[in-house]
Amino acid sequence: MNKVQMIRNEIYTDAFNSIDLNKSNGISRDQISVYLNRVLKNIDVDIEQAMGILDVMNIASDAKINVNQFLQFMYIFENAELEQVSSICFYLSDTNFSGKIDKNELRGMFVKLNIPADDEDVIEIVNNLGELELDYEQFTEFISTLVD
Repeated sequence: MNKVQMIRNEIYTDAFNSIDLNKSNGISRDQISVYLNRVLKNIDVDIEQAMGILDVMNIASDAKINVNQFLQFMYIFENAELEQVSSICFYLSDTNFSGKIDKNELRGMFVKLNIPADDEDVIEIVNNLGELELDYEQFTEFISTLVD
């Protein structure tokens, strides 16, 4: 994780703590929506589309979101092209916020999406792409081959 992302994580951790008024270590979708509306009131952003990220993250509508999930949500929200599933999947899979997907993160994505793949499959995929890690461009190219 780079310094900029570390600073963003600190800012969003503070935001999470300010939203979590009862200090339950969990916030609701409604609380996130209120936060986004307040912070982004002068920016043209589709809040419903942003909230759809939580669906992709497999967070139930009545579940409380913890600080790590909130940080991942904000990372996706800031970086992904929300109308492109492959973009959301990339940032969802990039759990260490490095801007690259390693074999463990790729395997995690397969698990989240219920795609059967063992460690050997993942290593073969990464090796076939010629890198130990996939950047955004390589990842979206890879995803397009899965969809085709």
